[in-house]
Amino acid sequence: MKIEQKQPRSRYFGALVAFTLLALVLVLLPASRLLAEGEEANEGYEFHGVVQGLPAGTTPVGDWTVSGKIVHVSAATLFPKEAGDPAIAVGGAVEVKGVLQTDGSILASAIDSDIGENSDTQQEGEN
Repeated sequence: MKIEQKQPRSRYFGALVAFTLLALVLVLLPASRLLAEGEEANEGYEFHGVVQGLPAGTTPVGDWTVSGKIVHVSAATLFPKEAGDPAIAVGGAVEVKGVLQTDGSILASAIDSDIGENSDTQQEGEN
């Protein structure tokens, strides 16, 4: 009498686990980059410019115009403040950090008063 041995399922199970982990990493890694606000390496785009327009109201949330670019500001946008920094206002120089959108606008992760920097528009990062 001949006894057949079945292939252990652990080999297939291991491959399934490895595939699932890889899929999770590929899905979660981009999401973690979006959540990592304030990390310069993940922001991807920054420029210096002059504030030309601010949203109406008492909060900074909304669309700004900085040196001709639309900058989307949310409640999550950081506004680092150092001693001596003036309030951000129309005509003031700022540094904007964020993510360049496909329409050319910027989703801001941080906006800082640009004291002592060249207020001409300067870009760094992705174009």
